[in-house]
Amino acid sequence: MLAVVSPVAYGLSVVVGLGACASACVAARLRPGPWTLHVARLVGLLLAIDACSYTIGLIVAGTWSAT
Repeated sequence: MLAVVSPVAYGLSVVVGLGACASACVAARLRPGPWTLHVARLVGLLLAIDACSYTIGLIVAGTWSAT
């Protein structure tokens, strides 16, 4: 059985992600290069995983609705 993530844990992970993304944006502006493509893909992957895990949590809790 999957566990549902608490709002506090979810909020903290969002704050950590925000800090990491903001740092990556600043670093990309200061030192652009080919590494930015890899970071952009990683950020996209993490956002997709976050969206999927949040939706799965709603389904497990029985609160998901298609409308």
